[in-house]
Amino acid sequence: MDLPRSPGSPLGQGSRRQRSPDTDWGYSDTNYILTGMLIEAATGASLHDELRRHIIEPPALTSTSPPHGSAPTIEGPHSRHYTTLFDPSPDAVIHDATELDFSMFGAAGGMPSTAGDLHRFFAALLGGRLLRPVEQAEMFRTVPTRNWIAHTGYGLGISSVTLPSGISLWGMGGALFGSWTYTYGTRDGCHTLVANVNVDWTHGDWTDPIGVFTDLLRAEFE
Repeated sequence: MDLPRSPGSPLGQGSRRQRSPDTDWGYSDTNYILTGMLIEAATGASLHDELRRHIIEPPALTSTSPPHGSAPTIEGPHSRHYTTLFDPSPDAVIHDATELDFSMFGAAGGMPSTAGDLHRFFAALLGGRLLRPVEQAEMFRTVPTRNWIAHTGYGLGISSVTLPSGISLWGMGGALFGSWTYTYGTRDGCHTLVANVNVDWTHGDWTDPIGVFTDLLRAEFE
């Protein structure tokens, strides 16, 4: 499967076209940063406080921390992340990248968490315990993706992936410095799978982490 990446827009002569927000798609972390700024402007509160009030406390995410200053500590038991910082050589130096300052990413991904908390969060989100019904329906309204992960649609911060058997799952993934995390499950949130891998060491049939995750999803859900 294709590695996720931000699709570029060709800007050569004759290549520009009008995009419709209802039918077209493009991934951009900038959208999340702007959303965080809008939340602060609309509420008069910090993004840190709003995330804790609406996202962390309702499903009791005890090992998740909202972006706040430059404190990189992850609360509670957690896995460790290792990376070669894109050095492909056999003797590349291995760095422990578990505790990093994520504050620069703001609302685009500056929340340290754990696999257990991701399971609880997506079970609550997909199960309709965090959003009102009209917002839940809007979140699930997707458009087909292009130049991203194969067989996926994208909605409001969430994607659907269709397995070879035809089963559709819902969730999202993310990556940073060697660590890739995938969380997908049934639409009602009753059955979810969370996986985290150190992708600097994928090889053989698993030439990219998406292949690892796809095999895990097929083993769990098909």
